[in-house]
Amino acid sequence: MQLEFKLRPIPGCNPKDYKGHVDPRLLNGDNKLLAVQDITLWHAKYTEGAVPAALRQKFTSYNQFVKYVTSYFKGRSIEVVIE
Repeated sequence: MQLEFKLRPIPGCNPKDYKGHVDPRLLNGDNKLLAVQDITLWHAKYTEGAVPAALRQKFTSYNQFVKYVTSYFKGRSIEVVIE
C-alpha cells in the first residue's frame, strides 16, 4: 500500500533543508512524497530520487510515520497535507 502526501511551503517562510534549500519539485508536484507500507512497516519514498537520510527510517504504525514526517518537514518550513 502507498499513500501520497502533498507538500507546500508554510506561508511567510522559505523552505530549506540542512544545506539551506529543498527540491522545488516537492512543492510544485513534479516529485511526490509517498508513505509506503511493506507488510507491517511504513517508510517514506519519493517518486523520483532518494529520500534524505533522516527519512530512511521505518515505523510500525502509520500515525508514528505521519508524526515524524510532519515534524521533519515543519523544521524545513514545509507543511505536509494529508488528503
